[in-house]
Amino acid sequence: MAPRSKDWSAVPGRSWEWAEGSSTSGVHTCEGKLVWWTRPGGAGGYFGEVASEQSFDAFLEAGPAVFVPDDVARELRALLEASE
Repeated sequence: MAPRSKDWSAVPGRSWEWAEGSSTSGVHTCEGKLVWWTRPGGAGGYFGEVASEQSFDAFLEAGPAVFVPDDVARELRALLEASE
């Protein structure tokens, strides 16, 4: 029998952004999972944006799926652990 997934409905919708070279990257919790994204050329629109998903469980087990500043990773972990 597969393990039951946690109910993550209590996780508030939050988002973070940071500069990464000439790009802007970020993550949000607004879809019941983490959505990591990178926008080439900075904050000037969504053209060329690339995104990937990671479950909250996977983040807590293995950490971020992409590069993320330490302060953002700590805030995300605290937010998710408070919502467990």
